[in-house]
Amino acid sequence: MQKYIFFLGRTPLLSLAELSKYFDCNEIIFFCDKYIVIESNQALISIKQIMDRLGGTLKIAKYIDETDDPKSILNKVTSVLCNYFPDKDGKKRFGVNTYKTKINIKKLIPGIKKNLKQRGYSVRFVNKNFDNLSTDKIINERLLSDKGCDLNIININNKTVVCDTIAVQDIESYTKRDFSRPGRDPRRGMLPPKLAQILINLSEGNRIWDPFCGTGVILMEALLIGKSVIGSDIDNKAIQDTERNILWLYEHFGYDKEALIFQHDATLSVKRAIDYDAIVAEPLLGPPLSGIPQEDELKSIIVRLEKLYLQFFKNNKPKKGTKIVFLLPCFKNNKKIVFMKKILDKIYQLGYNPCWLIKEEILNKFDIRLNSRNSLIYSRPNQVVAREIICLSI
Repeated sequence: MQKYIFFLGRTPLLSLAELSKYFDCNEIIFFCDKYIVIESNQALISIKQIMDRLGGTLKIAKYIDETDDPKSILNKVTSVLCNYFPDKDGKKRFGVNTYKTKINIKKLIPGIKKNLKQRGYSVRFVNKNFDNLSTDKIINERLLSDKGCDLNIININNKTVVCDTIAVQDIESYTKRDFSRPGRDPRRGMLPPKLAQILINLSEGNRIWDPFCGTGVILMEALLIGKSVIGSDIDNKAIQDTERNILWLYEHFGYDKEALIFQHDATLSVKRAIDYDAIVAEPLLGPPLSGIPQEDELKSIIVRLEKLYLQFFKNNKPKKGTKIVFLLPCFKNNKKIVFMKKILDKIYQLGYNPCWLIKEEILNKFDIRLNSRNSLIYSRPNQVVAREIICLSI
């Protein structure tokens, strides 16, 4: 069994929820707000391949060694790097990142460099201002090549652990899909590709229907990770944008699954036969808001959106066993979040059941408490309208 460390994005519980779809509870052995430790017998190559499917993981590292004495970390890291660079030819590059430790990296890195030079290595460390490295820095400095190394020093149960980065998010690819696709419409909202990936993984479906497809972000990300997709939207322009984006995706990234796109009002029953095993959707989240609206306006927005959502759930009840991952708007007012309070009970009255976004056994294992709605929140700083993620089944 090999230990792997998954370094998390800005919403740790969402990252944990996503990883819980790939690994069993007994394989997830440690969780904190910065990283998750997985102990698995999966081959290294398969772990690296998982990286491209995870929206909530920034990088993956392989466990190398640990110590009870933080003072020994200088010699330990030096030994690790010497083993990593078996030959002394050419200039070697390395980065060191620390998480949840009290190690002084400003002393550690120069000490490592000095030790390596005494052993005959020509080296350069790439940590500007001794900060932890971003994923794009790791890529640009070629630290995953045979002449580079990115090490992480972390704390696991009061042990100082050294781990070696083996894979990072392809930020350039995400950025290209987000900003270079031909059909973009800021008025309809801009679902981040990373979040779309997470939602798809939470659904655990193989044939995804997005009934509010907009410009097709969910469909695109699903195609890239090997899902067949069905997309529909009431807006003909959205359908045209989705078709252009999916063609663009094929030309630039390729995929080998089926995509069915058609115009349809999601509040009405679908007349044509469509076959799907999961629904993943970000519906209309309301009008663009630059600030929290007055109470009467907010109530009016919630009433309109509630009517839209309930009509969809009422008229498009899927077959038994289908999982639905759905986004609801919630509104941030300073530190307070205003939810659509009544809609969940109304959805349940239609025959839907809540599903755990994070398996109950994992919540108990790490003593995690979700909010009273058992949902997860995705938001960005200074964002008025956040996204509440709910999961349902029939």
